[in-house]
Amino acid sequence: TWVKQTAPYILNGNHYVGSNVGATLTIEPGTVLKFTSGSSLYVGYGSNKSGNLVADGEPGNMITFTSGAASGFEAAGDWDGIFLYDGIGGATLMDHCVVEYGGGYTSNSGDISVKNSIPGVPEISNCQIENSEHYGIWVDNSAAPTLTDNTYSNNASGDTNLEE
Repeated sequence: TWVKQTAPYILNGNHYVGSNVGATLTIEPGTVLKFTSGSSLYVGYGSNKSGNLVADGEPGNMITFTSGAASGFEAAGDWDGIFLYDGIGGATLMDHCVVEYGGGYTSNSGDISVKNSIPGVPEISNCQIENSEHYGIWVDNSAAPTLTDNTYSNNASGDTNLEE
């Protein structure tokens, strides 16, 4: 569990959540995570790796995933994004989160990218997805996440690549 601190977490490089027996990263409401250039969070990635991300914020106490750039100098694509792969478990959810200034990996990515997940997983709800260099949320053709009541703004390639 990453508990809310008085200062943000600074993440440098690629971070992986998963193991052969499963792993869960829980992030407390109000936590701020700042990613340096080229950094990312991978959940359920790798051969026989399973993992969950539980980022369950609250109204008025959202979890923030953002750029590690100095305040006022953030830009779309500052970090690569959050990647949720086929090894994510059914407990994976993002609720009341802000995800911003990511999507810097490729044109087939976003602040959040979902790849090969089981139907309905992950659940992403009540999140603000903004300022991505590409999509807000990018979903590959073999994934079907549950997306509910999210707001989007200023995502260069669009809110999602899904057909409305």
